Amino acid sequence: MADCLWLRRKKADPVECQGLQIRWPKPGETELTQMAEKSEAGHAVVEVALSISNPGTERARYLQLPNASIGFPHVPGSGAVGRVVKVVPGVRKGELIAIRAWPHQSVAVCPPERLHSVPDNTDPVDAAAWQLGLIAMHGLGMGEFASDEPLTVVGAGLVGAMARRVAIARGTRKCNVVATSTAKRWSVGQEPETRFVTTDAAEFGQERHPLVIDATGTAEGLAVAVAAAADGGRIVLLGSPRSATATVPVGEIFERRLRLIGAHIDTLPDVSAALGCDLMARYTEEFFTLIGSGRLTAADLVTIYTPKQAAVLYRQLANERCLIGAAVDWSRTWPQSSSAIAAPYAHVRQPQPPLRFGLVGCGDIGVENAQALSRSGRATLAACYDTDRSLASALACDTAARAATSLADLLGDPQVEAVIVATPHDTHEDVALATLRAGKHLLLQKPLAADLAAAQRFARAAGRASSMTSVLLPGRYGAAYSNALQAWDEGLIGQPAAILATYLVNKAPSYYRGGYSMRSMSMWRLSKARSGGGILIMNLLHHLDLAQSLVRMPADWVFARTVASPYSPEIEDFVSLIVGFGEVTATFIGAASVPGPPGEQFRVWGPAGHCVVLPDWRFTLAMDRDLDLRTRPEPDDPDVAAIDAFVNAVRTGHKPDVTVEEALAVQAIVAAGYESARTGQRVSPRALLDAGSDET
Repeated sequence: MADCLWLRRKKADPVECQGLQIRWPKPGETELTQMAEKSEAGHAVVEVALSISNPGTERARYLQLPNASIGFPHVPGSGAVGRVVKVVPGVRKGELIAIRAWPHQSVAVCPPERLHSVPDNTDPVDAAAWQLGLIAMHGLGMGEFASDEPLTVVGAGLVGAMARRVAIARGTRKCNVVATSTAKRWSVGQEPETRFVTTDAAEFGQERHPLVIDATGTAEGLAVAVAAAADGGRIVLLGSPRSATATVPVGEIFERRLRLIGAHIDTLPDVSAALGCDLMARYTEEFFTLIGSGRLTAADLVTIYTPKQAAVLYRQLANERCLIGAAVDWSRTWPQSSSAIAAPYAHVRQPQPPLRFGLVGCGDIGVENAQALSRSGRATLAACYDTDRSLASALACDTAARAATSLADLLGDPQVEAVIVATPHDTHEDVALATLRAGKHLLLQKPLAADLAAAQRFARAAGRASSMTSVLLPGRYGAAYSNALQAWDEGLIGQPAAILATYLVNKAPSYYRGGYSMRSMSMWRLSKARSGGGILIMNLLHHLDLAQSLVRMPADWVFARTVASPYSPEIEDFVSLIVGFGEVTATFIGAASVPGPPGEQFRVWGPAGHCVVLPDWRFTLAMDRDLDLRTRPEPDDPDVAAIDAFVNAVRTGHKPDVTVEEALAVQAIVAAGYESARTGQRVSPRALLDAGSDET
């Protein structure tokens, strides 16, 4: 049976319309199902070409957030565009028509008040966004927006983007966008009037604007909106709140004479009645004039999915921060005889399928990597391999990945696009080089190798490879680190003077024989040749990377002392390092036999301020200053954030956050530490690297 049929019984009988729809049978689940509707007198029948989502509302309903309760099953969607096949007065057969506030389905039976003709040469994505345009215009109207006044929009989702772009089309020459992360920064690339800032970096000062649109629906968003508004300004709460309760800064709102204005789209008829005019008609006419003239568009912000990708759409909508808008292309579900719409929206963003990873090494860290891949909306585990076949088989059963029979089998699998290497350190070089030769992208667990010479050989090979290579160091994705980086870059601590870091743990004897879980028995951690060392290369390396990434320069010298492990004289149980980074002196202490809970500390200071990064973020100024260094929420999952950042680098071709060159410089610090402990002298990491280059 065709996906969209018109079945007539008698001339006077209604037309039965059959097609497909996207449905949520219960919260968090999506399915593509058959649907059937009978036409009604006075209703048009439209073959839908494309339908669009309202991401904020649909994400809240999909995840059952506060104030987003709906009944299930539910058919989501916010608008559509298609060809008329059954006419009503005012529309012609075959006409391209927009449908306001309509769900995701391939056929629509709808009343004429939900329809509007689409101007020639208009992108269907923009026409389908009619309802979203009305929401944005209603918010600006309630905020009494004047065409030349600056404004701030809190929230970088599709509704917030539509609001700022309508304001730009109306003439504003200055707009600030405030978001919790940089994930949607790309959306302002074509908006020279727009400044994008994150909540942790936002210092409004003289940039406070008379009108602020809060498109987040969150208590945190309201707090940012109050901070961004000029005294006597207006704050428009666009849409529905997403918190059951919230702390409202009533005192500040009163003292600064701020006005809070609600602007839910459901209030548009009441406002029209109070004003004695038809705002729906006025905003509709303006919206289609703007999109028809090319002065307003959202098509570049919308990712197009096929109906069969519906589950992917909502999984990514729930989990992927960089996704702004989503639409479904129904045109391929039409019968061949139907008049088709040329695809003028073919230039817009297409959904990227998850990057398919192979995992080499199924021990403790490999399992953690597999779990992180399962939580990512941008990556998936396709295959896994371990020299212990039972480990790979067990992981494959837990994840539905394929257990490869050999490394060659995994690297030869066309379903594997990228590889995570989580094997003992002495195997990194061989596995990584084989991965690069196979043309796969590579995400390597630290360190690059067990020793500096092997790390240099690998780095040279990675530099010649065409595939993407990076190192998995999730510490860079914590909020506290981002705040410290901001404080450093903006000179808030003055001339940076020192860094202090400690990594104190209590590793049981069993750890050295089988890791923390004992699922993979091996003595490699006790061998200097296999592991590269003890607490320094195993753990403290993470803090060395954080320090180097803050100062953004290689280390000049290293002085270190070590104490051997009670379990093996080849590796160290305790290490202390002093590292010179230009004018900054960094001190690192690591120990593997400290009773009590683990203790990590990382702090950086200068004459003007002091940042505590670990264990908990704290920022202290030497002098009282009018400064609000905001902390953003921790990422939902730093391990997933690191993987997603690598996927983004692969997809865009941009440089990865952690480069092989940076990882090699950190490994040179480690090597200099071991050499200093052996000789009792200060050692230059650069000299070790140069010596390694000379040998080759």
